[in-house]
Amino acid sequence: MQRNVSLVVLVLALSVRTVSGEPVWRGWSPPWPAVAEVVLTETAVIEPGHARAFLQFGRWVPHGALNRFEPSCNLEVRDLSEFIQRVETDRFRVLEITQGWDMVVQGAGSHARAGWWGRRETDREINRYRRFRLHSPRQSAVMRLTCHAGDRDWREARPPAWREVLECVGDKIRFTVSAGERPA
Repeated sequence: MQRNVSLVVLVLALSVRTVSGEPVWRGWSPPWPAVAEVVLTETAVIEPGHARAFLQFGRWVPHGALNRFEPSCNLEVRDLSEFIQRVETDRFRVLEITQGWDMVVQGAGSHARAGWWGRRETDREINRYRRFRLHSPRQSAVMRLTCHAGDRDWREARPPAWREVLECVGDKIRFTVSAGERPA
């Protein structure tokens, strides 16, 4: 009996780790350089009622024009405002780079349940991202730059590749890397 209980606990622990832990993405994206700074080369304009400015295909795009299924990046500030906000050109020190995912379609009433895109109710769509936590003494309201790979079925989702991030930001943002690293 004790052995069966131990086995059940082990299986549950491994299941929880698999679901909640970061999966191993073998062969999905090349290694990233050690990014030290994000350099904003053109002022970003944030629409009223939003906290992010969006980049896709090398240009700033309004939130409503963003293609969720293509890679994109967004520059985020701390607060929503009823007025236009601007993030001026600046050098932002990268404090941390993280990787994660957001659930896009889930449960009753979703597009998946309605049968859109040929999906079944059990299918889930997620968006994998890499996030740069930023710091600038001049613009402390700027929090982060997040780059998404585009919405995908959970089985196909992957973090954005370095090449995709560079295509998203175009000449609006440059990255500098730590000493001893080669820029990509």
